[in-house]
Amino acid sequence: MIDAQWVQEIANQAGIEYGSEDSRELEISAGLKLLGGRRTTSKSKPPSSPNDPRILSKVLKDIEKRGLLREGRPRKVDEFLRDDRSYWFCRERTTAIPVTVPLASQLDGLDAPEIVNVWVSGPQHTPEPADLFDFVETVLFLIQGPANKINGKSFLSGISALRLVIDFLVGQEDITQENLRTVIRRTREQGDQLPEPYGRFDLRHPIEKLESIGGKAGRSREIETVYRGAYMTNEQTWEVGRRYVRLNDLMGYPLYICD
Repeated sequence: MIDAQWVQEIANQAGIEYGSEDSRELEISAGLKLLGGRRTTSKSKPPSSPNDPRILSKVLKDIEKRGLLREGRPRKVDEFLRDDRSYWFCRERTTAIPVTVPLASQLDGLDAPEIVNVWVSGPQHTPEPADLFDFVETVLFLIQGPANKINGKSFLSGISALRLVIDFLVGQEDITQENLRTVIRRTREQGDQLPEPYGRFDLRHPIEKLESIGGKAGRSREIETVYRGAYMTNEQTWEVGRRYVRLNDLMGYPLYICD
């Protein structure tokens, strides 16, 4: 899956041309899909579409050149917030489960996709907090589908990333920075729903929480992805052994996902 519209936007901003000849062909391997390369003596067909993996490769090189690509997700919220740049991307290989959430019944009459896939990836390491207030490791939620994206990085105490995902999915909200605080304010004003549902006080697995709004979980997959983080909090809970540990959750948008 390549977010062709987003790739095209970045390519246009970077001045990457689709029609120029390129003698560099991609060698897609099981170890490093979409990112590897090998030199050939023959001219390759000029890239003509943002779905062309060669355009994606150039876009990734541009992102990395500008210092906006990090390896792996942040393990703590301060890692997410410490850089004051509005955009950064994460690259990682991980295990994730796609949850297909139908939107047709909630968004009747609106110009919206019938379904949205939310990829759920658990913490990459067992959470081992140093103390009660050491919230370490992160659950990742990748939203595949929306054209409009939160512009920048956000954190608001008390509202989990998963709650925002669900608000945007079933609350008929356009995902923009302008209405982000409106969604959060309305959530906080709903006193009958406090403490915040879908966050750390709800001990269900995140996939069970998505299933409660009609989501259908697929099979677990090994994926490679580059995504941009948009919203992160320390408002999620994960079962470790026979106890529950508070940890972080991160909402992001994938530039591509391959498995």
